[in-house]
Amino acid sequence: MATFEEKYLTANNAPNAPRWDSELFEGLRSQLVSAAPELKPIEDAILAALCIGAHRADLVPCILEDSLRTGMCATADAFYKLEGVIMIVWPFVGIPWCVTACLGVAEILRRHDLLDLTTQTPRRPEINGDDHGKAGEELMERTYQNVANSEVREILRQHFSDFSSLTWAVCFGYSLGETTRTGVFLERESQLILASAITSSGASRQAASHLRAARGLGNSSQAIRAVWNVAKKLCLWNNVHLAEIPIEDIAH
Repeated sequence: MATFEEKYLTANNAPNAPRWDSELFEGLRSQLVSAAPELKPIEDAILAALCIGAHRADLVPCILEDSLRTGMCATADAFYKLEGVIMIVWPFVGIPWCVTACLGVAEILRRHDLLDLTTQTPRRPEINGDDHGKAGEELMERTYQNVANSEVREILRQHFSDFSSLTWAVCFGYSLGETTRTGVFLERESQLILASAITSSGASRQAASHLRAARGLGNSSQAIRAVWNVAKKLCLWNNVHLAEIPIEDIAH
């Protein structure tokens, strides 16, 4: 009979996918924080986003297990941040991978008798198409003000209007905006988490845009470089080579 991990967490992994390596991830944490100390409060959130983007969501519960084992941060805080990561990245890198992360995190909480935490998560309001659509457009404008690709938004708005409207309302107005408003992350942190997931997904054009956006919203050049370097290292360990992007120009 398949174990929980085999049935729900690693079933989508490639046959040669490497298994969790605690030493590697401790090194990735260290690399992030030594390059950009301000990333310390969100180091696990960035790693979780990178894993989900890289289609290795099975590693997210391992990150939580490590955090609980070592006491790196408060238990509730560790869960709230992972829940926030999932809410930020799911529209951009895919529901199947986020479901895997959710199932794995829930199993870790169950093993530690901590499932009550899921009822105490900072709540978002019900989605409102008009309000969140307007908030999403405003957030989108702030996000992309330093990214020279306004033609992309116009093409989507003109020729794929339903997709465009849903993107502003759900992705930016609700998932990204309301997660930031819970207070779990600052706005610049939320954008860096999103950029992390997109970067490790291999979508190099969008990664460049969102890393540039993250820089424009207040993340340091060191933080942008750190995310890129750790993404490359994680993906290489996972047998994936990311296409190069002009990281020095983006981080400038």
